Formats: sequence, structure tokens, C-alpha cells
Amino acid sequence: MILAHMITTRNIMTDYRKLDQNSVLEYVIQKGFFKEKTSLSCNKLPACKANHIFQVCDENQKSIIIKQAISDTSSGQESIRIEVLRVLERHRCCPEYSINVMLHDIDQSCVVMQDFTANESLLTRLSKADSLPQIGPQLAHFLAYTLFYTSDFYLSQTEKNANLKQLLSSDCQLTTDDSSFTEPYEELKSRNIVQTSIDRLSELRQDETFKAEIAELKAKCLNTTQAFVHGNLTCEQVLVDKKAIKVINTEYAFYGPIGFDVGTILGSFLINFCTSALSLKTYERANQLDTLIQTIRDIWNLFADIFSGLMKTETQNLALQNATYQARFLRSVFLDSLGYAGCELIRQATMSSPINDFNSISDDEAQEKAKCHCIELGQVLVNKRYQFVSINDVLLEAEAIIEQE
Repeated sequence: MILAHMITTRNIMTDYRKLDQNSVLEYVIQKGFFKEKTSLSCNKLPACKANHIFQVCDENQKSIIIKQAISDTSSGQESIRIEVLRVLERHRCCPEYSINVMLHDIDQSCVVMQDFTANESLLTRLSKADSLPQIGPQLAHFLAYTLFYTSDFYLSQTEKNANLKQLLSSDCQLTTDDSSFTEPYEELKSRNIVQTSIDRLSELRQDETFKAEIAELKAKCLNTTQAFVHGNLTCEQVLVDKKAIKVINTEYAFYGPIGFDVGTILGSFLINFCTSALSLKTYERANQLDTLIQTIRDIWNLFADIFSGLMKTETQNLALQNATYQARFLRSVFLDSLGYAGCELIRQATMSSPINDFNSISDDEAQEKAKCHCIELGQVLVNKRYQFVSINDVLLEAEAIIEQE
């Protein structure tokens, strides 16, 4: 499906007016989302500099989100337009675990979406050591469907070219490139990280094998358009309620290697694995680590099963219907995923502002040890990924590293 057929846009906005907490109530009544203004309440939510975000609720707890570009310029309009197209494309591929767009108002440069603010982030739930057995299967499903149905296996060249033109912005992949492949290895002294981590990163900079592998992963990320990837699929971008996940955020989405998304989420869970080993009490530690092991195993194994099934039954490109090629392709995705998981481990461990996984460790020395474990595991995944046969090999490496004295 070519996205141009889903939404049409105009070059000039004629009726734009900036919404506020009062006028947004009139707006949702006008658009038919609610009937009576007196029963509504509106909260203005935190947002980036480019947008206003409002949450409107009625007395029956029905609620929606309205996001409007602050500027009525063409750039503000374009930003909202691209976001809507990206959300719709993700919803097309996997509606169960994606946010739903209810309205794209071109003149007002705003979008009305399903309200997901009551859901907690997966990162928060993991920090509480909650048991979430559905997470692995649901993430595997999301990954397989969003990546397969935006790939050459399913899309024609015409459809894919249209996606490349409509879904991408000029700066998204550059940000991903900098944060994953450049920033962790430069300007070490200026970072808000302690000497132990600086020493570990300095070792990486002397590791010629590691540098060559990072160059290969970076080149593949910059020059491969296998599928439309999320670009920042960490546990923080996954919201959880009692039944299902919702994957949010389209800011860093780009066309790139399938293994980038798979690897990023695996890396995010492996970070939690390393931090949980040092943050939890003994009686909680074993249960949480077992849960994380099973989740990581489920994400890859179920993703591989679902993606393989889709390749077998849904591939539209005749040349790509060959079973031997499909098996080779899945193996390459596995190897890429391990490499990008390693990049994510190192990236998060060397950020100036640590993510909640590391902040959950109250002892500074233990927190630094967890970061070193992440860097070490990241190096192993990048350097030795061709030696791994299954996800179990990765988990054995992770277990060995966290058990070091």
C-alpha cells in the first residue's frame, strides 16, 4: 500500500489557529469526538519545542490525545505530516501493538490519537521486577510484522520507493548514527562517567577488531534499506498495560537493516539483565534474571519463527521466495542483531545521563560495575557475533560476565 493514497496534504494552511486548553475542547466537540463540553477536562502534557500536546477526557474516562505543531509554517506542517504517515504505516503492519491515529487535520496542523498516557513504560515495569510473560511474544510479533511488511519481501519496488520518499526526514538517521557509532568512543574525558568506564572505552579504541566491526555495522546502517525500522526501540519506547504493549515514538524511524530494531531491544533487555544482577536482593535476583532470560529468548526465537513463516507464505517478490535464501537472510539478521545489541549496551552505559536501569543501583561502585559489564558484553557481541549459533550462546556469555568477581 502506498502511503500517498492514505492521506493527502495541501501546500498552504488557510485556517490554522493555535489551540489552548479552552479552544481544544471546542475543537474536539466540533470534530465529533465528544458531545458535551461541560463534561470534558483538558490537561496540557509535556512536549518538545515543536508541538503542543493535550489530553482531553470526559466523565466516563474516555480520553484522546491532540498534538498540534506550534508553528503554522510549512516546517511545522511537514513535521506533523511525516509523524502521521509513520504512525499509520506502523499501524498498517501491526495494529495490535501500535498507536491508532483518529484524525489528521491538515489545516490545523494537528493529529488526534489514541490516549496511551495511562500505560507505564516497560522500563519502569522492569525496574519494579514485575513479571510480564506476555512481553517477549508481543515484541516478537511487533518486530516481525512491522519489519516484514515494510521490506522487499512484501513491498513492490514502487511501493518501497514511495515509502522512502514520504517517511524519511533528513536528520533522523544522522542522529542514530552519531549516538550509536560515534559518540560512545569520542571525547571520553568530557563525559560525566567515571574513570573505570573511560578505561574500558579506551581499550575499545585500541581494539582493531572491534573498530572494524563497528565500521561494518555503521556502513550497513547507513547503506541498507531492508525495512522501515523504529530506530530507538528500547524498553522506554514500549508502554504496557494489563493486556498488551503499545510501541510509541517515530522520531528516529528510518529505512535500515532489520537487525537494528531487533538488536536494540535485545540490547535494552541485556542492560536490564546486567543491572538487575547488582540492584536486586538475593531472593529477587534469581527470579528476575530467569524472567529476563526467558524474555530475551522469546524475543529472538519467536521473531525468527514468525518472520520465517511470513517469508514462506507472504513473500510477494518471486526471486525472494527461495527457501535457502530465506534461511541465509534470517541468519544474517541474527548476526546483525547481535552487533547492534552490542552497540546499544555500550551506548547506554556511556551516556552522560544514565538511564533508569543504572539509576536503580544505589551504590556508586556497583553502578559502575554494571556499566563495565555492559561495555564488556557489548564488545563480545560486536567482536564474536559470527561465532554464536543461537540466542542461548548470547545468554551464556551474559551470565558469565555478571558472575565475575
